[in-house]
Amino acid sequence: MTPSLPESPTARIDRLLGRLAEHSLTDTETRELQDLLRESPEALDRYLDHCDVETWLAAAGSDVTGTVSSSEKLVPVSPAESSFPEGQRHRRFAPLLTAAAAIALMVTAFFLVPGSKKGAASKGSGNADQIATAVPGPAPETPEPEANPELALASPDTDSETPAGPRDPWKVINATGAVNHPGLKEDPVKTVAADRPLKFNRDIRPILSETCFHCHGPDEHGRRADLRLDLVEGATADLGGYQAIVPGDAEESEAWHRIISDDPDELMPPPESHLVLTGEQKAVLKRWIEEGAEYEGHWAYVSPKRPALPETAGDWGRNEIDAFVLAQLEAEGLAPSPEADARTLIRRLTLDLTGLPPTLEESRAFAADYAERGEDAWQEAITRLLDSPHFGERMAVPWLDQARYADTNGYSIDGGRDAWLWRDWVIQAYRDNLPFDRFLTEQIAGDLL
Repeated sequence: MTPSLPESPTARIDRLLGRLAEHSLTDTETRELQDLLRESPEALDRYLDHCDVETWLAAAGSDVTGTVSSSEKLVPVSPAESSFPEGQRHRRFAPLLTAAAAIALMVTAFFLVPGSKKGAASKGSGNADQIATAVPGPAPETPEPEANPELALASPDTDSETPAGPRDPWKVINATGAVNHPGLKEDPVKTVAADRPLKFNRDIRPILSETCFHCHGPDEHGRRADLRLDLVEGATADLGGYQAIVPGDAEESEAWHRIISDDPDELMPPPESHLVLTGEQKAVLKRWIEEGAEYEGHWAYVSPKRPALPETAGDWGRNEIDAFVLAQLEAEGLAPSPEADARTLIRRLTLDLTGLPPTLEESRAFAADYAERGEDAWQEAITRLLDSPHFGERMAVPWLDQARYADTNGYSIDGGRDAWLWRDWVIQAYRDNLPFDRFLTEQIAGDLL
């Protein structure tokens, strides 16, 4: 018996796309598909083709979609018909190939009909009968003589109470390469509180980075129409009698009209980009423009300002930070959780500051001290853990991980290397509470200081 060959990456993405079309992806397969789309350009190309096919089928009506996507109606390839060995026959391509064949038949049938579109409409059955002939399956109902059959195929019946066809499965990729496909992501969009002033870096930049900066951002080689939306100078520049963004006036802003346009030649982002703005994102952009479209620089170069303490209905909290926590909880209609018991508090605190659980003796001692002295015992426990040598080790771990620290080279040349001196320096810097600017300077300049 010939041993089965390992599945190639191409075959794997086709298998996952087939299961996506059947709405049968497991959670593990969903994560695997997301990783493939982020990391493999070939997988992304195949996924885009899959989206195009599904969109064509959705536009053609549920009968065609049901006919070509039903796995039960596919005829498996017999050994005599295949020129590939048993383990290499890609039957998983059958759904996509069948869909492509159906589209080709529809297009061919459309162009072979004599006469104009007007003449086709006057025949009563129109293109619906042609598609029913080209693709086996239940015959669609004949539209009324005064109805345009092309419109009946292109859009769902607005009077019907039944949802028409599957969701439009356009893929959306944001600036970081994350996948927001309707079949892979169902998380609801969080609503921005109406009484909270919008901030460019917090509320607007992420939206523009996801959907606009590809063509209207800082990359001059990818920029189109000589328009930059990442800078206020570019967004408000005179473009020949109009501006992309007019602060305070959405109706005079060309960008807003492009965002809400029904014309595919005017719509932004353009349909061929497969990038879409949700209704919530559109509402946030309009509100931001009407509030004055205030831009902000990169957060790293914006001097922090101490905000005013928010007003809250309750008196929960022990410090200023708690006031902001309580304000957000109240805005979401939530209430603070009750305080944890002493043993839970010391366990959380010790894990946070040292990365290690407290000993049994430490837990018992803190519980007794906290019952007697309360907040003073808590503050002393914090001071004790900050003075622990394990605090520097705990705080240094993320920094060392980002720098890819290791004691050996790894792989085939797994020899030792003397980087531990720098490791110990980072740990000691956290123990000494070295100012961050000095922390960076000494690492960049090194022996030049």
